[in-house]
Amino acid sequence: MPSIVNPTCPPKPVNAEKPTGLFRILSERERERLDQQYEAAWHGRRPMTLHYDLEIHSSNANAQNNIKNEWLEQGIWGDNWGPA
Repeated sequence: MPSIVNPTCPPKPVNAEKPTGLFRILSERERERLDQQYEAAWHGRRPMTLHYDLEIHSSNANAQNNIKNEWLEQGIWGDNWGPA
């Protein structure tokens, strides 16, 4: 029986390195979105919809975790990349 390949989710390279430039850019954008969301929620304009772990107390760490979790869901995060 032939194997079925999903063209929308290519297989991860075995020893690929984390694309740190892209990860950094996406994390910076996510941090900006989190900061705007937090500011709006603080003033009662709208509820927070992006995930923000209040125990971490860092927009940067929350943003990196959000990007890592998105990449995990999409099958992009490499097993050998460790924590965000």
